[in-house]
Amino acid sequence: MKQNKSKYRRTNIIANLVMILLAVSFSCNRDEVFEKEQYKNVFALISESDNITHKFHALGEESIGYVAASLGGTNPTNKDIHIRLAEDRSLIDEYNIVNYDVDVSKYVNVLPESKVMHPLTKNKLRTMAGNETYVSDINVFNKSAIVMEIADDNKVTITPYKNIEVMQIDNDPDYPNIFKVENDGFKTYKTFLLRYNYKMENTWYEMKEELRLEFDPNEDARL
Repeated sequence: MKQNKSKYRRTNIIANLVMILLAVSFSCNRDEVFEKEQYKNVFALISESDNITHKFHALGEESIGYVAASLGGTNPTNKDIHIRLAEDRSLIDEYNIVNYDVDVSKYVNVLPESKVMHPLTKNKLRTMAGNETYVSDINVFNKSAIVMEIADDNKVTITPYKNIEVMQIDNDPDYPNIFKVENDGFKTYKTFLLRYNYKMENTWYEMKEELRLEFDPNEDARL
C-alpha cells in the first residue's frame, strides 16, 4: 500500500510539473504574440475621405508632389523600409461605373507611365511620343520625346524635342490637335486631343491620343 501511495505521489508531482511547464510555455507564447502585435511597425498612406487624396499641379510651371505616409508602432524602426506602389485598375473601373455608368466618353483614363508631362515654358510641355517608355534620362528624351506648344487659340503644335521624327496630322475631326478645359458638371479636366505620326527604329506609328488631367480650377491656373 505504501509503495502504491509513493508511486501515486510521484505521478501526481510529475503531472503537476508538466502542467506548470505547459502553463509557463503558454504564457510565454501569449506574451510573445502580444509583444509582436504591440510593437510591430505598420506602414500606411495618409488620405482624405474614401481613401482618396487630391494633388493639383499647374502645367505651366514645374512643381513637386508628395505622398504622405505614416509608420505606426510602439518603437521607431531601426532599418530602411522600401515601399512599392501598384496601380489598382479595379478601383478606377469602379469609380467610372459609379459616376458615369455607361457614358464611357466621361470615363477617367489613367495616363500610361510614358505620359509624364514636363513643362518647358509657360505654354510648352515635353512628353514621350506614343507609348515610348518614360525614363528620367536626357538620352531617352533626346531620342523619344516630343514637345506640345499651346497657342493662344488653344491649338497645339507638335514638334520633336530633339532627334525623333514627328509628323503632325491636322484636320482630324476627333483629334484636332487642341487643348481645352472641360467641365462635365462634376469634375473639371485639362484635355489634349492629339493626332500625329512618329518614327522609331525605321517604323512609323500613327497616334490618336486623348490626354486628360483632372484639376481644381479654384486652386490651379489655366495651364
